[in-house]
Amino acid sequence: MPVTIELSSSDGFLKTGKVVTPNESCPAGVSCNACVFSSICEVLLDYHPKSTGKQIITFTVNDVIKTVDILVTPYMKIDPQVINVTNLDINYNKNLNHQTIGNFEFTQADEPMTVDKIEYSSDFSWVDGFLQIQTGNGQLIFAGPSGFVPSNPLSSQLKLMMQLNSQIDAYGNSRFQISTGKHSIIINKVTLIGQSSGAYRYVFNLPITFTFEVK
Repeated sequence: MPVTIELSSSDGFLKTGKVVTPNESCPAGVSCNACVFSSICEVLLDYHPKSTGKQIITFTVNDVIKTVDILVTPYMKIDPQVINVTNLDINYNKNLNHQTIGNFEFTQADEPMTVDKIEYSSDFSWVDGFLQIQTGNGQLIFAGPSGFVPSNPLSSQLKLMMQLNSQIDAYGNSRFQISTGKHSIIINKVTLIGQSSGAYRYVFNLPITFTFEVK
């Protein structure tokens, strides 16, 4: 039989849930579950506090009333920061592959993060020096002309790498021929997305610069 669940709080929040029959429609603004394949029915009710401090949450199911006390604390937004930047500033042989030029880390934010994009600038074209980001688990993220566009969850540490030697592409053209001399790469902007909120997050302590010399 249909059951209605009412959630109310001492700060004025109200929410309704309902166990419905398979053919019954769910009213607007109500959380419903038909529970067709289970004898135990769960209805999810989200509580969104309107004020901080001690709150009393009251659940009413038919004539049964249950209460629970909770403590609502202020939300502290914590944006990630770039820390532990290491610029190796090392000389590299032009004929070597995948040379690490530095690394950096992000501090922990108030929710898990996913990298959306890492934008950089340098004194050479991206097709001349094939820039990569390596995550803490060893996965490589390849750079495009405007920046890195990875799709993996954010690791605690990202390593900047450079492929220095020339290669022959599918058309027989030589690529990635970075010139000898001193070079620099600047990470200008990092865009992160909160895995819980879906919101874009600002990253502090940028830009950061990495330098190296090819001989």
